[in-house]
Amino acid sequence: MIAGELVKIDEMDQFPDVATNERQYCENLGIQSFIMVPAMLGGRVVAALALDSMNSLEIWNDGIVQRLQIVTGMIANAQERTRRQRKLADIHNFEALVSRVSAAFINLSPEAVESEIEKGLRAIAETLDADHISLSLPDDESCYNVSHEWVSEVFECVQAKECLFRSKELPQDCTWLADRLRRNKSVHISKSSDWPAEAEAERAAVKQTGIQSVLIVPFEVKGQLAGRFVINSVRQQAWPMELVTRIQNMGELFGQALGRRDAEMRLRESYKEIESLKERLQQENLYLKEEVKLTHNHDEIIGDSPSLQAALLKVEQVAATNSTVLILGETGTGKELLARAIHNASAQKTKIMVKVNCAALPSSLIEAELFGREKGAYTGALTKELGRFEMADGSTIFLDEIGELSLELQAKLLRVLQDGEFERLGSSKTRKVNVRVLAATNRNLAKAVENKQFRADLFYRLNVFPIVVPPLRDRVEDIPKLVWAFVQEFSASMGKIIESIPATTMDSLKEYSWPGNIRELRNIIERAMIISNGPSLEIKPWTDAATSLEIRGSSRRLAHIEREHIQSVLDATGWRIRGAGGAAEILGLKPTTLEARMKKLGLQRTNTR
Repeated sequence: MIAGELVKIDEMDQFPDVATNERQYCENLGIQSFIMVPAMLGGRVVAALALDSMNSLEIWNDGIVQRLQIVTGMIANAQERTRRQRKLADIHNFEALVSRVSAAFINLSPEAVESEIEKGLRAIAETLDADHISLSLPDDESCYNVSHEWVSEVFECVQAKECLFRSKELPQDCTWLADRLRRNKSVHISKSSDWPAEAEAERAAVKQTGIQSVLIVPFEVKGQLAGRFVINSVRQQAWPMELVTRIQNMGELFGQALGRRDAEMRLRESYKEIESLKERLQQENLYLKEEVKLTHNHDEIIGDSPSLQAALLKVEQVAATNSTVLILGETGTGKELLARAIHNASAQKTKIMVKVNCAALPSSLIEAELFGREKGAYTGALTKELGRFEMADGSTIFLDEIGELSLELQAKLLRVLQDGEFERLGSSKTRKVNVRVLAATNRNLAKAVENKQFRADLFYRLNVFPIVVPPLRDRVEDIPKLVWAFVQEFSASMGKIIESIPATTMDSLKEYSWPGNIRELRNIIERAMIISNGPSLEIKPWTDAATSLEIRGSSRRLAHIEREHIQSVLDATGWRIRGAGGAAEILGLKPTTLEARMKKLGLQRTNTR
């Protein structure tokens, strides 16, 4: 029959000697005679028509044989047409599937690519009546990992779910399959007997799982191998080449979608990073503008006194490290200038030093100032804002008046100092920064710790390397240089030329106790520059309503001079301490510092009528 020959037996004796099994088979069934007519199509046997007679002997004459051959040919042609129509229908259905899936990927967002690929895999498997389909993508090690997969209920119920095609690596004895995959060749197995002789290990492994047919199709994207499809079925399946080509097209579609998704995600990350850098740059620009408004034009620390030089020696010692520094000193002594000196001598000098005055903002806003906020974190938070710690990442942050922080914020600051971690206000996302912290205060933090006003653990964390800035009264020898520095500063801004300062004036300045330190000295020189009309600096008593100051060159005790000076300013302002034109502003002191100094000197307003 395979050779296309007619088989006709009119009686059992016509069986040749080599057909003993066939004769025995017919006798067992009671067959008396039979005829089998092969149908040839395209040079191969595609069908056969068999007629058996069990009641009597039949004579299959030539006329009957010719008619049977005609009928067999008609049946074969009809079956072939049906097969081709079915094949065309399958291809048409798959082409329609490719069109639907392609349309689904048009303008698809990156977040939806994964789910669409999973839908596409299921649609392919159901269209092909397959039980398992997987999409494998290459990794950095040139291995293929299953990235997407769909399995039928039948496939899950049999041992096929442990099949070798779902593993990252093939068994060592599956050399034929490994070689095919290494050379990016497709594999078409419609039934178990299709495995070649050299693939006995693969045949045994697949047979053990219950899989009958296997299709492995590699695909390319832009001429480069991008992945492979693996399709399995527990039934025998035919895999025509037209179908394989369309599956490759589907793979290219998936590969392009994944490539666009990855590119879009990288682009989003880049945009996000650019936006973050943009926000940070904007915040830094705003910060620098504020600093220009608030910072004096001091570009160096002036003075040669031993106490100042001792402080500057400590600056040189600690600047090159990343240690936390606590700068201690009275108000107006130049603690910020010392902090800038540390930063300018450090490895972070090319970046800005971010400054935060912990006493200048209410407690309700200082947290957002330090750690930033998300949009909508609280009423009025209309935009996202970076905190000073984020702005100072990789640089230095200067926390002025650190002693004024609330206990709650002290705990959050301690966490940043210990772990470099914090959360923006209104966000649960933990952020990490690498910031060098410089802190300053005019308070006695050790005493504040005893009074439970400052956390002991934060104090010890800050007090790694303390530097004490000497008050102006302890560095009297620096006063002449400071005076001339201020004179030159105001000469440039006021357009006045000062050529001399009377010795009596300089002596008076050196004898004064300067409770407001350098800040107060600067204010005095500014006022003197305003009233000086000649080339000599005039510092003398004046009695206008805003200020009434007299610096007396006498031998009285400094505390007495300081008391008189503060009282004269208080009298001139009607004992108004706070606000514009208040005594604290005139003296260059914080209101709380002035009140503490008044209490120490025993200054108390007496009510008169």
